[in-house]
Amino acid sequence: EFETGLWTPYIGTTSTAYTTTGREGPGYYTKIGDTVTVWGAPGITNPTQGAGYVIISGLPFPSNGYYALYYFVLNVDETLVTPYYTRSSNTPIPVGAAALNNQTTPFIFFTMTYKTNS
Repeated sequence: EFETGLWTPYIGTTSTAYTTTGREGPGYYTKIGDTVTVWGAPGITNPTQGAGYVIISGLPFPSNGYYALYYFVLNVDETLVTPYYTRSSNTPIPVGAAALNNQTTPFIFFTMTYKTNS
């Protein structure tokens, strides 16, 4: 089974939502059997008030487990992605929502591969 298509990545938060006029971007996927590779470039227009951690939702297929790939973490049986970054200690840290507040149009570019039961 081989499938390709478009999906819409959406930037959100784990706590207080951003006040903004737009928060999505282009996304593409390829699915071969139970393996899905997604590419995304969601942006957010003039965000303010965001709190908690950044999440990206709208994956085209739910994950079938917990996968950490390139510092992105898929929640079990959901279509949410949490971006992480590292500091000098090389400890993964979730991206704080406040880091995007008051930026003109921040984007998160990523690619990721995960497994699905769909």
